[in-house]
Amino acid sequence: MNVALFGGTFDPIHRGHLAVARAARRQLMLEELLFVPSGVPPHKRAGAVTPFHDRHAMVVLATAGERSFVPSRLEDPDLVAGATYSIDTVRRLRRALGPRDRLFFLIGADAFLDIATWRGADVLTHEVEFVVANRPGFSLAALPERVRDRATLHLLPGVSERISATEVRRAVRSGQGLEDRVDPAVAAYIYGAGLYRANSCAHHRSETRSKTPAA
Repeated sequence: MNVALFGGTFDPIHRGHLAVARAARRQLMLEELLFVPSGVPPHKRAGAVTPFHDRHAMVVLATAGERSFVPSRLEDPDLVAGATYSIDTVRRLRRALGPRDRLFFLIGADAFLDIATWRGADVLTHEVEFVVANRPGFSLAALPERVRDRATLHLLPGVSERISATEVRRAVRSGQGLEDRVDPAVAAYIYGAGLYRANSCAHHRSETRSKTPAA
């Protein structure tokens, strides 16, 4: 079975994420693609990311119509203590897969250029096949030689959806519509939960609400 892990803060998940996932599914004939919202990202300061259960809930909504897209709690802070690192997540997932299953790791080109700085990077390059979503100006020549030599890489062509989570959050704060940026169900969740509003207490309210059930 071909399985891919697509990790990120997903704060929030948007149409660009879904376009990349669909392109990877087509190119690599993926049977299953796990969307893994980060638990406690080691590179983000405390409180800078929307609570996990909100981000996971939006992933559930955005992927509801795609049978091969699976929302994952692999990095749920209620289940995994402390900062979450990709190498640990991959190892947990590997234990659940069979010896003949292929595991792909879907990542943006900008993040992949920093892969050598990740914890356990050398081990990670042996555990997964990287699927790199291409970006204008990206070149494999910019990767450290040890990564180029060890990693198995699949390049995805650029996708048409040029959207960022930063842009979505900015649109909410400025009162712009979200129809062209996120799934309608995700937009409704953002508005209903009061996420990303300027000078709001949305993060505090989310942290004190009861957790959503596992999907």
